[in-house]
Amino acid sequence: MPFIKFTKIWEDDDSMLQIEMVASNGKLMTTQDFYIYPEDFNSFARDLEEFFPKLGKGEVVLEYGSEVEKYYAYVLCKITYKNLGEVNIEFRTSNNHQYKDEKVALSHFFSNITNQELNDLGKRLVSWLKNMDKAFIYEWKST
Repeated sequence: MPFIKFTKIWEDDDSMLQIEMVASNGKLMTTQDFYIYPEDFNSFARDLEEFFPKLGKGEVVLEYGSEVEKYYAYVLCKITYKNLGEVNIEFRTSNNHQYKDEKVALSHFFSNITNQELNDLGKRLVSWLKNMDKAFIYEWKST
């Protein structure tokens, strides 16, 4: 079953968050931590909540970093209108870390989600941001 999970790992003195994202389309899964300010994460969550019908056929993007080696990591969670009642979520992560003989870990896959489930995901994320003590997890039906 497709899901997304966010866990707060750490918070800096200036309120910057370190968050771990785990995402799956039911067949593939990725895990990557990244840094973000609460207002940016809240903006992403609100855009998800309002995606349909307010944003309609647009995109909502959560993006951190770059796949260039000098960056800590790269996280992309991009929601795009697919067709009536259905949107596509693109997940792409890269840890950008290369140790001795190990390679950089890169993951890239897609999942479908309904407008209603996406709105619900956003609503629950907005609520979670008020109290991030426990991990946030949201599952949806594969379409």
